[in-house]
Amino acid sequence: MQTLKLANVKIAYTMALVPLKQTITNVDEAAHLIASDKYYQADQKLKSVQDSERFDWLQLTATPATAASAPAAASSAGHS
Repeated sequence: MQTLKLANVKIAYTMALVPLKQTITNVDEAAHLIASDKYYQADQKLKSVQDSERFDWLQLTATPATAASAPAAASSAGHS
């Protein structure tokens, strides 16, 4: 973050989220349906997993320290 502060770089994280227990159940059911040659039903189960996917994002901004706070930070670092 210190290096990014100098360049005023912003970082964004995007996460794909699914309900874990329901996803595991649906994927297991789809696997059993595939083993039973019920491909259409398995496809529907897997589609329900895909439809439950949600996206969340987080943005981090590293901004340069102001001139007033820079000497304070430098002096406190020297007294460690």
